[in-house]
Order: sequence, then structure tokens, then C-alpha cells
Amino acid sequence: MKTSDSIQQTLAEKRQARALVRLVRDLARSTPTQPQKHELHGQPFDRLLLKASPLYRRSRELFIACGGTHMPSLHSSPRSLASLSLVSRDIEYSPIEAELIWTATDPIESRTRPDRLLDLRTWVTGVFHEQNHRVLWNLLPPPRRGGEALRRHLHFAESLVVMLDMALADSLPRAFSEALYQVGSIYDPGAPWLDDLRKSGLPARRAQRYHWNALQAACEATFLNLELFDPAQIPGHITNMFPAECAPPTARGRPSLITRAARRALRLDRLFVEQTNPEWLRKHGTKAGKALLKLQPPGRAKTPDLDLGRDLDGFASRNLLSERVLSYYCT
Repeated sequence: MKTSDSIQQTLAEKRQARALVRLVRDLARSTPTQPQKHELHGQPFDRLLLKASPLYRRSRELFIACGGTHMPSLHSSPRSLASLSLVSRDIEYSPIEAELIWTATDPIESRTRPDRLLDLRTWVTGVFHEQNHRVLWNLLPPPRRGGEALRRHLHFAESLVVMLDMALADSLPRAFSEALYQVGSIYDPGAPWLDDLRKSGLPARRAQRYHWNALQAACEATFLNLELFDPAQIPGHITNMFPAECAPPTARGRPSLITRAARRALRLDRLFVEQTNPEWLRKHGTKAGKALLKLQPPGRAKTPDLDLGRDLDGFASRNLLSERVLSYYCT
């Protein structure tokens, strides 16, 4: 006999599935008919993203330029999180776009079994996120071997990739970013408060500078979060790191752009922060460090390894590197 809690959970899943049906239909209608350069056949809404976002296209081009390849395969999100595939030049992705769209648009299937979409989206690969990890292994100096230094290197690389996930979502219309996030094609839904910045009437360069400051603040907040700082204290740390002039003035009583960016970073799933990520480091950290050294481009062996400093002390180094990454991708 079902309990009231299980009934409520079932009803919530049905509502979520029906909402996902509408989102997939909207995305399918918005997808251009013209194929795009470097399009991945079957990757959910890859064509739409390549058409809509210069940043998404830039990531694809950089990944291909550094020798990366895409391999169609059945590859679930849980397996991706648990494996050492992060340090491979190959990215496996599940070519299930046609199945997603059919499930959402078939008159019988969408009415009688919309919950299939909840299962299907666990097979969607965030190729943008995965590509950027591989690109950054080429861009960043090599990691130090073992221990805390290697852990900080891996955490900072993840923070940079999360920052780029946010930048991608911010580059898209809000309706697209939210829908693509729900489907699993991208890993951030966007920030509604950025509309205030877009409508502020500021010169384009200044508005971009404020946006980059917010992204860099979110990057640092993500790093501290992964380093298991108290989440309640992270916004205060971030506000202290970024001077007031890093953000536009706000109305009395409203949080600054930097504070909002820090809070945005704290949306990262707590299960990932507290369990999945530490377990991955225990299981794969040493092997990952050795693999990253082998992935370094020719001549990089003589480059000084990356010292991120300890905790808050390494902020200046991390901030310079996040600026470099944004410039590399966005200019």
C-alpha cells in the first residue's frame, strides 16, 4: 500500500514529466533545420546550441584543435561522474535526441508515458562541460604531484569549468537556458538577475566587465565550496575579496552582483560536493594526476607547475587564471 509521501512523490514526478514534455517540444520547434559545422549527430539540441551561442561553438573548436574526439555511445550521467574518463581526450556521448523528441511529440507516448523522459535525460551528456575540462588540461600549467596541491588543482579546474557553464547559460535567451538545463544538455539554468545588468543602460564594455567579475566571483565561490568551506560563510569571503567597484551600484537593501554570484555558485548539488566529489578524489585522484602530466603538450614539462596557494591565500593566482580563461574563450 502506498504511503501519502510516496503518492506525493509520484504526483510530483508526473508534473515534472509533463513539464519536460512541453520543454522538449519547444526546443525541437526552435532547432534550426540547417546542419551546423562540427555538429554531433544525435546529441540532444547540439545544433540549436551551435547556432545560438558563439561560446558553445568556441568550445567545440578548441576541443577539436587540441586533438579531442567525440564517440557516440550509451553513457549515463552517473557513470560519467564515477569514471576516470575526465582525463581522456575522448568524450562519449549518448545520441538520444531523436528518442527524446519522439517521446515528447508522439501523441500516444507523450500522453501515456511522459515519465520516460525523466529516465532518458539521465543519458544526456553535457558535452560542453566535458570539452572544457579537456581544453583546460592544455591551457593550465601542469598540476603538482599528489596531496593537497593536486586536490586544489582538480577543484580549481572544476570551478573554471562550472564558471564556463554559467557563461554559456548567460549567453542564451532565458527560455532556452532553462529548458536546456532541464533536459540536461547544459549544466546551468542561467541567472535571472542578469536581466538587470542588461537593462542598466551601461556601456557594453563596462557591463561585460561587471559580468566577468560576477563569473570570477562564482568561480572562486565554487572552489571554496569544493574545498568544503562552510557554505554559509562563502558569500562573506567572496564579498571581501572583490572590492565594491567590481559591481554596479544596487538599490538599498538589495544584494550586490558579487553576493548574488556567490549564492549562484552555492546551487551546486550538495551530494556532489560532500560525497560524489570526495569519493572520486579518493578513488581516482592519484591516477588522474599522473594522467594529466601525460596529457601536457610538448615542451610543457619545463613549465613551472601550478601553485594555487592554500585556501584563501591563493585567491590572486586563481583570479588571474579565471580572467585568462574567460579571455581565451570569449574574446
